[in-house]
Amino acid sequence: MTTPESETLQQVWYARVQEFRASGLSGPQWCQSRGIKVKQLHYWNRKFRTADATASDPTWIAVNTPSAPDAVLMVSVGPAIIAVRPEFDAPLLQRLVQVLATC
Repeated sequence: MTTPESETLQQVWYARVQEFRASGLSGPQWCQSRGIKVKQLHYWNRKFRTADATASDPTWIAVNTPSAPDAVLMVSVGPAIIAVRPEFDAPLLQRLVQVLATC
């Protein structure tokens, strides 16, 4: 397959994956209505999810929090909520947010 053919195929599948994600249907339902194999959808969906995650790393901002020893900052990443206490492990929190941002 030539590079232009490969790029065209990726564009076609990117549009399909976006349509699938917006549809609210299960993979098998969406594929059946379009005559597409479920394995193909899963392959491309996984491929673009990995690419999207790499392209959209979380943005970090500074937040001033109360200095009380029992203060808790609640961080929401998608459906997950993380309670961050004053003694938190910054590298662990950063990694956790990055992982959750890819889900």
